[in-house]
Amino acid sequence: PKYTPSPLVLKAFKTHEEKLEKLGVSYAGDINQIVIDGKISDFIKTIEILYDQNINDVARQVVDRGTIKAVCISGQSSSGKTTTSKKLAMYLKALGKDCLVVSTDDYFVNRVDSPRKPDGSYEFEIVDALDIKLFNSHMKKLLAGEEVVIPTYNFIMGEKEYKRKPVALKENQILVVEGLHAINEMLSTSIPKKNKLKLYISPFTPIGLDRHNHISTTDLRLLRRMVRDYQHRGYSADATLQSWAGMRSSEESYVYPYQREADVIINTSLAYEIGVLRTYAEPLLYSVSKDSENYEEAIRIINFLEAFINIPSDDVPEVSVLREFIGHSYFEQ
Repeated sequence: PKYTPSPLVLKAFKTHEEKLEKLGVSYAGDINQIVIDGKISDFIKTIEILYDQNINDVARQVVDRGTIKAVCISGQSSSGKTTTSKKLAMYLKALGKDCLVVSTDDYFVNRVDSPRKPDGSYEFEIVDALDIKLFNSHMKKLLAGEEVVIPTYNFIMGEKEYKRKPVALKENQILVVEGLHAINEMLSTSIPKKNKLKLYISPFTPIGLDRHNHISTTDLRLLRRMVRDYQHRGYSADATLQSWAGMRSSEESYVYPYQREADVIINTSLAYEIGVLRTYAEPLLYSVSKDSENYEEAIRIINFLEAFINIPSDDVPEVSVLREFIGHSYFEQ
């Protein structure tokens, strides 16, 4: 494929790599040694601070620019959009700015109107799966100080519900919008460019298994998704693996091209997280039947996880982005 440079992505990756190198962490074995030495609790706290510093930098940029009325946060599946948006709201609050957090997931079109794939199944990953007209109408009214009733999408019934109280954006408030397509200009045409900051997030991990084998961002997101699907939705690892390829294909077409529109990119990977995710994901992967077409992929991931020592989740903070996937997050509604 034709190479299209993404300098902000490369910068986010490189900056994180340099920070980890200063901590003496470049490979899986370095993290394992920290566990063996009994220093994993302090290491987790340090890594969380690095992540929080990124959020603080964005919050300060929003305040310093003065003209920002909305922050749009996008990223692939399992990037940590929910936690990042709510932590950003907390940091902005500390700087004197209240926030109204809106998720584009509440603006899906009713299931009966959802676009379909060639095989007849529903296509939820594309921007046309959202009620673009209603979303832009609400954003325009909010920025004008008018009241709107933000819907809540009932994923079981496949319909928008209007059970919330009317809200209006106050003069000192910042609108924080998070979702798969949040930085797609189609979703924010009602917001002037000078009044919005586009933030793209992804767990870019610079850690390698060794000098020759890099850890894929896709594999990290798959582990996060697998654990979350089971913890929060009751899906098996087999079901997650079955849907993963289709979702990745949609991302290639409808998410990745727009990352170049971002003003800021944040790396949401946590250097210690694979050891924690192993504890949750390994039993799920062993449950994949030999008769499943996903069996070989499950074995590949099991072999990959064996490079990491299990890390208990006890020291993972409630406000960590990892809690979005393993459960017991402070931000869970």
